[in-house]
Amino acid sequence: MPLQRRKIIQNLTKKGFTEIGDGDHIVLRFEYRGVKTFIRTKISRGSKYKEISEKLIAQMARQCRINKTEFVGLVECTVSQRDYIDLLDEKMYQRE
Repeated sequence: MPLQRRKIIQNLTKKGFTEIGDGDHIVLRFEYRGVKTFIRTKISRGSKYKEISEKLIAQMARQCRINKTEFVGLVECTVSQRDYIDLLDEKMYQRE
């Protein structure tokens, strides 16, 4: 299911992502308690990318260090910022 670019940007910024850069892409970096993290994703500013495809959603999810279902939940507001941080913590401990 494709997602609207506007909705992705709007809801990710509510979860702690901030827009950086002003090139061909909108870059969103995750910040928590004022600390800039290494987690970032990007979206094209192009007019043909007002609706983001399944393939690009999967890529954005990987960039955000979560799976596609979790990313859609983050955008659809079924996953809160706290839930996202818990997911990141959980995935980090699984790698050790």
